[in-house]
Amino acid sequence: MSDNIQFVDFEKYCETCKYVKKKEVEDPCNECLEVGAREGSGKPERWEEKE
Repeated sequence: MSDNIQFVDFEKYCETCKYVKKKEVEDPCNECLEVGAREGSGKPERWEEKE
């Protein structure tokens, strides 16, 4: 396993995501919440910055 695994910081990123108004059970939010750790990044899997 890689030493570069980071926990996803949902608290930091979800409020700045363009999908913030979606319910947690809807995609793409549901897909993001399934991945609690990523290699090399603390950003959620499907996070996209609000415009």
